[in-house]
Amino acid sequence: MLYTLGDLALKDAAFKRQKPLLLLAYLTLEGRKERRYIAELFWPEASHGLTSLSVALSQLRKVMPDAVLADESYVSSQISSDTQELLELLNSANYLEAVALYKGEFLAGLQLKLGTELEEWIWQTREYLAERVQGVLLDLAEKALEQDLSEKSTEYAETAYKVASTNDFDPETLQRFYTLFFFSSSPKLKDIKRLATDYAIELQKPKRPEVKHKEIPSLSLPALPSALIGRDPELLNMSQLLKKPDCRLLTVLGPGGIGKTKLSLHLAHDLLAQKHFRDGIYFMALDAISSADFLLVEIVKTFNFEIPNQDLKQTLLNHFATKDCLLILDNFEHLLEASPFLSELLSACPRLKLLVTSRERLNLQEEWVLTLEGLPYPSQSQETLDSSLYYDAVQFFIYQAKRNHLGFDVSGNQAEIYRLCRMVEGSPLALELAASWVASLPLKEIVTEIEQSYDFLETNIKNLASRHQSIRAAFDSSWMLLRDKEKQILTSLAVFRGGFKREAAAEVAGASLPMLANLVNKSLLRVDHTGRYTRHALLYQYMQEKLSEDPKQELVCGRHSKYYLNWLLESQAGHLEAFDSEWENLRIAWHYALKNAEFTALADVVFAFVKYFDLRSRLKQGVALFAQTSEQLAQASPYVRGRIAVARAFLYTRMGDYEKAKDLLDAGIPECEKTADDLGLQWGLSTSAMLARFTGSFTKAKNLYLHLLETEGISELLKANLYGSLGVVEEALGNYAAAKTYLLEGLAIEKKLDKKEAVVTKLLNLGTLELNTGQLAQAQHYYQESLTLAKQMGIRHSIPILFHNLANIASKQNRHGEAKSLALEALNLVQKSGERSKESGMLASLGWVSMRANQVSEAKNYIMQSLQLALELKDEPSALTALLRYAELRLKQSDKAQAYKCLQLIIRHPSALGWTRAKAKELLTTLAELNQNMPIPELYDVLSELVIE
Repeated sequence: MLYTLGDLALKDAAFKRQKPLLLLAYLTLEGRKERRYIAELFWPEASHGLTSLSVALSQLRKVMPDAVLADESYVSSQISSDTQELLELLNSANYLEAVALYKGEFLAGLQLKLGTELEEWIWQTREYLAERVQGVLLDLAEKALEQDLSEKSTEYAETAYKVASTNDFDPETLQRFYTLFFFSSSPKLKDIKRLATDYAIELQKPKRPEVKHKEIPSLSLPALPSALIGRDPELLNMSQLLKKPDCRLLTVLGPGGIGKTKLSLHLAHDLLAQKHFRDGIYFMALDAISSADFLLVEIVKTFNFEIPNQDLKQTLLNHFATKDCLLILDNFEHLLEASPFLSELLSACPRLKLLVTSRERLNLQEEWVLTLEGLPYPSQSQETLDSSLYYDAVQFFIYQAKRNHLGFDVSGNQAEIYRLCRMVEGSPLALELAASWVASLPLKEIVTEIEQSYDFLETNIKNLASRHQSIRAAFDSSWMLLRDKEKQILTSLAVFRGGFKREAAAEVAGASLPMLANLVNKSLLRVDHTGRYTRHALLYQYMQEKLSEDPKQELVCGRHSKYYLNWLLESQAGHLEAFDSEWENLRIAWHYALKNAEFTALADVVFAFVKYFDLRSRLKQGVALFAQTSEQLAQASPYVRGRIAVARAFLYTRMGDYEKAKDLLDAGIPECEKTADDLGLQWGLSTSAMLARFTGSFTKAKNLYLHLLETEGISELLKANLYGSLGVVEEALGNYAAAKTYLLEGLAIEKKLDKKEAVVTKLLNLGTLELNTGQLAQAQHYYQESLTLAKQMGIRHSIPILFHNLANIASKQNRHGEAKSLALEALNLVQKSGERSKESGMLASLGWVSMRANQVSEAKNYIMQSLQLALELKDEPSALTALLRYAELRLKQSDKAQAYKCLQLIIRHPSALGWTRAKAKELLTTLAELNQNMPIPELYDVLSELVIE
């Protein structure tokens, strides 16, 4: 139990650290939250907020091991608090127990410097709890006064007076205190009179009430149809908003089937139990009303009003003029013409509040809007976490499935449940309709059917509203409310995949900003804080059908392809995050151009694609995309064939398929020369140099880079890239001073141009140079700076190399556990990305790290894997590095002859890296007693012999 009312403390624990306890209090009340959100909320100015969060969680676990549940993405509380208990008591009308539990203000003794958002949360929670408890105490005092229990009435009233966190009472509450203190002759009466004078409030002469409170009427408030699973934040938010004096019209906005009606009904019952709105809470289902003209008639019929002179409007205004009540109008979207009447009603009835559910905003000045999305569900990366089972969407589906089939197997269907929740984006209606089939079909088949067509999502439940009988019916009902222009724009927007920006919508679909806003207001589009528009996955399927039936489909698809291929040539395409966001649209644009043989347009943007695939470590995806293109290039121009061949060669080089890369370069570079394609030729020669470098032809690589550097009119950025490549080659040749000069010159240019992606690589290469020359501290500094920037920019291809090199430093400093962990992470990342050119080096490094930790058997296994892969790829530099590690292993096992043979081979081989050759020479000095004339075999003979062994 966590105490939060008054002092902040854990039950039966001496732990007093306020920040961790406040964190626990927040999670207890607010539920599961993302780690990053919590870190930013609690440590807004800290540079390492996530680290601070980890420390706080560790401190809590030491005191109470089961207090928190945390994984790599989320954190939640596993204990209860007195505030939760208080709210449960208040909501269940156990008022005496609730009052007894309230020991003081929420977090009254907290003394911490906090960010604005967290301070606001504490203040709002404190005010809300104090207001609830004060209201209950006043009710108890008035009830005691009715029963002529003056002493008890005074006790409750004076306690209520103390509970208030401020004395800024509204006139009604001040009058209640005045009446209670007047009849009990409390000394607090003078305080009330002083406050009334200070705030110019005129107090009415008290009258002893016969019956102060009667049961709150709930005319036409339906019973709850089923349990409300999830929606706790929305329920609390709505409750708090409706208690604000300035929130008098709250619209719950969302698409069909998102749960607006159920949420509003549960809120109504909660408010009823809390005795809010003394003159009633009324619920009206409007879906049967065909026109706004009949709204007044329906309201009057519902309340059985007597109608003098048939003046419906005035009858309503008169009835609600002094009423403290809540009117819930459910499904208002088809009655928007009646919205001005709601404004008139609010103006004439100052204590009336309205709660409206709608698929479209009312667009009234008084309107507050709460947008309802699907229930939270786990991402694909979170499926293996135990906490994934407790997401609201998952729990909702399980509840509905068990209603339909009591024997539904949860544990055997978890993967399918998660997949279903993602597919329908947590839509309650879609999940309920899917659950209606579990008694008839295995869940795996249900999910497959939904993937093929959302028409599978329908039910024959008799008492379900017709608009909820199927997903199609829900979408059809929204579609019918649209004007012809809105239908055409929404249909054209179906060409976009994975969202779009308004500039693209205007160019491709002719959608103006007001039109987009209108579709958002109708719950048919969503817009995030970046201005990007998306829509529900099932609605996307529906709109794809509409697009397929549209005679303008081909024209829209052509405009879409042209827009995104042009977009790639603009500056914003250089931002990886922008490319990530538009990837699906870019892929569709590429395939449309390919289908229509627009090869020149594809060749113009091919290197933008290559750069993205490289930086994001999506090499396999790039190879697959370009392979489809290459099959159709027979009739293409030399310009197109040259560029596509060079682009493919680059990707194959990065993946370690050197033979394919060489063949493509041999075909592509002459085509680029034939068409005087300078950019194509630069990529071709740079890739040739990289291929030479990877296969140990360092002098050839150096000459190619120098040749490119002498090219007339090259850009400063390309010059910086060439300096970096020359630095790597000079290091491999053992020319460390020249290597550092080139790298620093390149880094200076890139920093001047603010090219952070390139700076990552230069810092990495400088770190490697320092590492290989024994400057560990400087190397670690460069690596950490590069890693921070790489993570910030999302440059994934550099991260495994940085982990690999940091592992080497950790191992040299005898931090063996950390070294092994970093090396394994590096290997895992390159295996996922398909960069086989790096994998052999990672395996060799793991062998060395394991060897230094005296894990000889593991070391040999990793080294042999590295040798085998290097032999397969014909990657001589990596093979020689792995051979060095093998020689070190043989020395450790006292096999000096075998080690000597390997080391001699390394120092004589032209493909050996500079640091590899230097280390081999160093080790040979320990073997001076061996026969210097021992015959040295060829590299591939040694590799074949060892791999077979």
